[in-house]
Amino acid sequence: MFSIKQFHFIKDPANDIPLNQVMPISLRIWTLFARNREKQILHTGFLNLNGTIDMTSGLEYHYANFMDTVSRLSELPFVSDETNRSENSLRHEIIAYLNRMGQFYHFAKSSFVTRRIPNALDFIPTISKFKVFRDKHSAHRSIDYPHKEDSVGVQQAQAWGLSSVGGLHFRPKENSKPPTNENEWMDSKRRWTQRYLCFQMRVKGENEFLNFIIEQEHPRIIAEAFNLVEKLIELN
Repeated sequence: MFSIKQFHFIKDPANDIPLNQVMPISLRIWTLFARNREKQILHTGFLNLNGTIDMTSGLEYHYANFMDTVSRLSELPFVSDETNRSENSLRHEIIAYLNRMGQFYHFAKSSFVTRRIPNALDFIPTISKFKVFRDKHSAHRSIDYPHKEDSVGVQQAQAWGLSSVGGLHFRPKENSKPPTNENEWMDSKRRWTQRYLCFQMRVKGENEFLNFIIEQEHPRIIAEAFNLVEKLIELN
């Protein structure tokens, strides 16, 4: 059985910095473990818990890559080969992000967590809300592995929405102004700085849609993940 005692390199990297100020969140979890290395749960369930560092680090990695690409796109021509490659890379980052998010959902739902916190899913409402993207597209597509609730129309829509032929869907940012002419519509900087890229999933009913905007949801997702891990350490 693995225990935190076997990993001497897990030390407090933040010295006297208050835990709630340690960033990024994956480092905060590492720091949480280092400061509580005598807790029993870190001896009996170390591998269960250590995985949350990898999961949150992955979420941070793919989010940072996504935002770097958005920044780069704002400086590229509206249409070019590099623009097309960059736009496609955003889809790859989203798929990878959703899979890491799905890993954390199943950690929260595991017996390791729920026998200690029966209502664990209440700590991660945003993760739970958007897990359908993982279930119907990123982990496997509903069109390839449908469930009984997946009608043919829904399968088609879910396969199309996050695909390379699904197009790009945007939502205006707060206080942004809509374009008034073709030049403004074709302005890359305006497109990528005044709007959110939105990934859309059709769910259950033919006209029920869920919109995932990573720029808005990532802070909530990463905070929920930390709060649940912190609660586990507090209880044990």
